[in-house]
Amino acid sequence: MQTNPKSKYRFAQFATTKPPSFDDVPTSEDLLDSNLCSASSTRIAAILSSRGPGEAVVFNTNSFSRYGPKTPRLVGHKRPITEAVFAPNSEVILATSADDGTVAIWDTSNNSQDMKTPLVIFQAHTKKISSIRWSPTVKNLLLTCSFDGSVKFWNIEDPAQPTLSHDFEEIVQQAEFNFDGSLVALILKDSRQIIKIESLSGQILNQQTSKTTGIKPPRLIFCGQNNAICVTGGMKNQERLAYFLDQNFETVGSQLFQQSSSQFLTFWDENSQLLHCLSRGSTEYYAFEHENSAFTLVLNLGFDWPVRGACIMPARSLNTDKTQIAQFFILNNKKQILYMSLEVPSKIKGFNKKFYDKYEAQESVQTIQEFKQGIVKKPLYVEFVEGEVFTAKDEEVLVVSQAESEHDELLRLRKELVLAKAKIEQLEDQLKKTSRE
Repeated sequence: MQTNPKSKYRFAQFATTKPPSFDDVPTSEDLLDSNLCSASSTRIAAILSSRGPGEAVVFNTNSFSRYGPKTPRLVGHKRPITEAVFAPNSEVILATSADDGTVAIWDTSNNSQDMKTPLVIFQAHTKKISSIRWSPTVKNLLLTCSFDGSVKFWNIEDPAQPTLSHDFEEIVQQAEFNFDGSLVALILKDSRQIIKIESLSGQILNQQTSKTTGIKPPRLIFCGQNNAICVTGGMKNQERLAYFLDQNFETVGSQLFQQSSSQFLTFWDENSQLLHCLSRGSTEYYAFEHENSAFTLVLNLGFDWPVRGACIMPARSLNTDKTQIAQFFILNNKKQILYMSLEVPSKIKGFNKKFYDKYEAQESVQTIQEFKQGIVKKPLYVEFVEGEVFTAKDEEVLVVSQAESEHDELLRLRKELVLAKAKIEQLEDQLKKTSRE
């Protein structure tokens, strides 16, 4: 892997002052394939430890506090939560999934008291949901994948039936959208297959076996508008591998990390063209820069404590006067959620144009109907402006369609039918096993 000693980011460092934090937060210790948290520009949601009904906590990012018995929580799942993800075009709309196959959509605008009633909750899968992702371009479109071997797309305003569904013969460990939502990259758990499909048709465009050889499945992420993919995972002899695939699935770079096989938590930032890699279970941080179709390792920093989970804030909330490159919330092994600011020391006071290009607008650019017609639109980007201070826009709170009573009854019966079909499949599997014995 190339290194770039002339990168404009080579002097970036985390702010040296003591980071502010949320303290005594009992975040989940059981989820090994989740980031454990998600952030908008104004809120941070974290999955809480649970042996029964799933719980999460949602804090305001401008007010740090200590978690306690009176801290408002998000409660509504009957089983532990597996993922929590804020919608990219909202500061308050949050999706959560659980290991019983359910998905819930929440309005977290009033997080000063317990949130017990989601906007909608529905049975998305028959088994544990492994990941959920919002479409970067289509309003109210949610992607889910599961241990039941399926990948589904949901219109959260009418989730009685999936908008689309693609089935595979084994557990789908992870599913990720590309930058415009036209493609999805998948990891199949047992065979370690990395697959790229068209979102609409489900057609497999590329497929290969992961180069990682560790016990745990690899992880992946799309990097930029050229649809490159970074795959990370453990190797034998306590090593980790990060390698990059171009749009044709040809390897265009790789980096082997010694003396550690822990999982990477990865975050792509379109403005800086940086791939941020935080090492779960250790103190390491790395960043790769994408330039001239190549990926170069430009940063190798460290924390004072092992990372358990992490999320990145949207670029729209960067403080450009501080030459701020990224903002993270990091869960450590001391029950803290710390705010960490990655900044470039600069002799130029105020706005430095060379570090700021554009960020994704807080708007969806197409409807689900357009998506189903095969229309693809690129995300809307906004240029950074000198002196501009981010302010959260007035929320267009999601309103799940409220139809007449007959239609409501139809939706209820459809949901019951989905559950009944799942139960029938389970009973048939049990009967087959019994007959074999």
